[in-house]
Amino acid sequence: MAKIRPFTGIRYNLNLITDISLVTSPPYDVISHHDQKMYYEKHENNIIRLILGLEYPGDNETGNKYTRAKNYFKDWQKKDILISDDTPSIYLYSQEFTLKGHKEAQILHGFICLVKLEDFSSGIICPHEQTLSAPKKDRFELMRNCEANFSQIYGLYSDKKFQIEKFLNPIFKTPPLIKTPDKDGVKNELWKVSDIDVINQITTLMKDKVIVIGDGHHRYETALNYKNERKNNNPSHTGQEPYNYVMFMLVNAEDPGLTILPTHRLLHNLSDLNMKSLMNQISEYFEITKLDYDIESEITISRKMVEIGKTKHAFCLYAGKDDYYLLVLKDEKAIERYTDKSKSDVWQKLDVAILHNFIIEQFLDIGHHHLKDGKHIVYNHNFNDCIERVNKGEFQLALFLNPTHPDEVMEISGQGELMPQKSTYFYPKLLTGLVINKL
Repeated sequence: MAKIRPFTGIRYNLNLITDISLVTSPPYDVISHHDQKMYYEKHENNIIRLILGLEYPGDNETGNKYTRAKNYFKDWQKKDILISDDTPSIYLYSQEFTLKGHKEAQILHGFICLVKLEDFSSGIICPHEQTLSAPKKDRFELMRNCEANFSQIYGLYSDKKFQIEKFLNPIFKTPPLIKTPDKDGVKNELWKVSDIDVINQITTLMKDKVIVIGDGHHRYETALNYKNERKNNNPSHTGQEPYNYVMFMLVNAEDPGLTILPTHRLLHNLSDLNMKSLMNQISEYFEITKLDYDIESEITISRKMVEIGKTKHAFCLYAGKDDYYLLVLKDEKAIERYTDKSKSDVWQKLDVAILHNFIIEQFLDIGHHHLKDGKHIVYNHNFNDCIERVNKGEFQLALFLNPTHPDEVMEISGQGELMPQKSTYFYPKLLTGLVINKL
């Protein structure tokens, strides 16, 4: 079903750029304005100039961040700062990281290749969340000007027998081509595989796979739109041109290093908030346990929620003044009258669906139409930052969830459904600048 192929990657010239950490960055959509400037200052050839250019007064249609990215990209290739590999390859990629509160490091394994673009209606490539129009317009202008994929789309496939790993694992044990940390201390390693036998084995094994997009929905839809534009302007279109493919990092959904973090909810502009009344409503359906943060650290609270979450739905509510409330749903049947009957049973039982359909919508009267305007809800995956912002008075409440499980992402996406907004936060973020695909 999924059609993949190797490609001749463009990479930084290791003879000229001896420290790759100076020229790489996270994906564009997780870079703050402060970090954008930091990466600009880090090195004159940092990938930030290509993926997230600065805007200047006087920018116009012929001179702007997209045209500057195009010129940088051409200039860096002309000066051999970026050079092309000799042979079509796939690129093995690993990330070693340690989660907060864990002693042992985890390692995520995957491989970077090209995947043939398919409409979502085909069921071959499946989204798991909705996209917004503004980011797609931005990415389209960049792709149109630079004719390249600078960042990998994060894709998941199911291989419970680990058949593909049988070919990849021996290579992962060899010295990597690139080894570099990111700003969070994640160790990123890259290998280049040109062995045609290995490539053919992986290509064959992927033919019966469905690919679920984990991160990079906007980039995927942008690539689809770009392909359609190029196709319409090409009378000799065959379907095999480079623009028919997009660069993916593919990860086995069974990989022990695959990590999804929760995205918590911060709530504000709640004009009629009455904590006593709210807790009374909640207590009808949830067992409430008050926790003392002086004793119960973030790690302890998170572990307690995860443990309870194995059999029940658990949340934590913070209202300031070191008042933490553990909320455990008493009976799943109680939520049935508040669920979206058009959704599957698996979707309705997602923690994030219960949180929104039950607590946020029914008890706090924040409907689905409020989610896009940002008037009441802000999303944040950092536990302590949520606490701090409530304590500062920026927000009235913080609601903490357990992470969504990869199996839930695969099952819901595989049956053609989209998960509720901000259901996942894949960690670590893939490093941008290790390899580029020229269209």
